[in-house]
Amino acid sequence: MKTLTLTVLAAEDGMILKNWLRSHNISTRTTVKLKHYGRILLCGEPVTVRAIVHSGDVIELRFPDDKKPAEAENITVPVLYADENVIVMDKPAHMPVHPSKDLQSGTLANAFASFAESRGHRLAFRAVNRLDRGTSGLVVVALDQISASKLAGKVDKEYLCVCHGEIPETGRIDQPIRRKEESKMERCVAPDGQKAVTNFRRIYTNGEISVALVTLETGRTHQIRVHFSYSGFPLVGDTMYGYADAFLDRQALHCLSVNFTQPISGEIISVKSEMPDDIRAYLAENNIKLNSGDKK
Repeated sequence: MKTLTLTVLAAEDGMILKNWLRSHNISTRTTVKLKHYGRILLCGEPVTVRAIVHSGDVIELRFPDDKKPAEAENITVPVLYADENVIVMDKPAHMPVHPSKDLQSGTLANAFASFAESRGHRLAFRAVNRLDRGTSGLVVVALDQISASKLAGKVDKEYLCVCHGEIPETGRIDQPIRRKEESKMERCVAPDGQKAVTNFRRIYTNGEISVALVTLETGRTHQIRVHFSYSGFPLVGDTMYGYADAFLDRQALHCLSVNFTQPISGEIISVKSEMPDDIRAYLAENNIKLNSGDKK
């Protein structure tokens, strides 16, 4: 059973517990689940949602174990940050984030299940951000429903990418994206697509290859890959939107850093990942040296 502990603030004194829960992004559905399958404790005592809360009261929400977590597997994926509500995992390239109908093992969800079991929990895999199978880097995972709700759409991410061509020093690509009609996976820029905005800052170019730091205003599937390809600068190794590379067997894209507000304490959390070995080796192979001030 997963326990979430919260403290009533002075400004919340005298609220009905039901309204207090709602003010903390705890949905009616979640409250019902707590009432029937978990427990709500006020200062250590079970209560109903009609109870009145006061400043300094400690409220414990005890959630039952999730019924269908992914199968735990002994997969080594670095956890770069962990607290009681959220962890940040450093996903390697070629690893799917979620299991699918045809692939039930070897995913980040399986690695997460093993991590959760090591802490004595059986938890659903609640990835707040997602990465393509070939993209490496940071994935933020919420450990409970409330944290997932509070973090949704509120994680700032910075990516490092390597692309063909000489991109501008800075740029903003504002082009709508939708799924290609003839494909289940591939996306394209199209007037009837969903709004998609990508910002980038070049940190290196030799005229033929560029390295950039990228941030997103939206989170469309394959957004960076589609936007860079549409602009004439496909990512190195991206066989879907560019062409294969003899040295790099996946798109040169890595989620380098994430920033978010811890959903319970309100603390600002910043996590950074190292440049993966295969991209680092690709740069070395092409005699590309980034300045010491650039992110590596």
